[in-house]
Order: sequence, then structure tokens, then C-alpha cells
Amino acid sequence: MNKFIFQIKLSRLLNVFFLLLGGVFFLAGLDMAFFHKVISAIDETGYVFAAWFCLIVGGFVGFTGVQNCISPMTIIAVSKRGIELKVNPGPTRKLTLIPWEDIEDIGQG
Repeated sequence: MNKFIFQIKLSRLLNVFFLLLGGVFFLAGLDMAFFHKVISAIDETGYVFAAWFCLIVGGFVGFTGVQNCISPMTIIAVSKRGIELKVNPGPTRKLTLIPWEDIEDIGQG
């Protein structure tokens, strides 16, 4: 049984964008570090740093995209206890609960 009455989750379109962005960074890093086909990197310290940076960032963004495709991150959830919001960014952070007792009036927007 689901403990939430209503949930808003992260869009799958945004997850696909993260996957594509991570893939571009990861492939650029692979090319700079090993293959030298598209980006002709000279053996300099800056290019090696850029290659490892692209590999690490692309891998992390791609992993986060895959993780969110499998189990989308909840942004807003309404339960009997109150409204839970994703205030702190990050996939491992918990939702912040605002109890119904602390909400005075929602108003007309």
C-alpha cells in the first residue's frame, strides 16, 4: 500500500536528457583519453585532466539518469501527515515534511 495520496515525480523526458548529456560527456572523455578519433588530444596535462573530468562527470550524470529512469525521484508528495517537498537537491536526500498543522491557508494562488 502506498503511503502517499498524491505524488509528482521527475519527468522521464528530463531523465532522457540527463542520459544523453552524460553519454556525450562520457564518449568525449573516452575519445580524448584513448581513441583520439574526433578530438585530437595532444599528450598534455590539460587534455588528460579534461578527459578524466569528462569521463567522471559523464559517468555520474549517466548513472543518475539510469537510476531516475528505473525509479523516478519524487518532487512533491501529499500524505495524511502533510506535504512532503524535495527541498534539498540530490537523489539520496529525503523529502522535507511540512505538517498539516503548520499550513494555515493555501489561498487562490
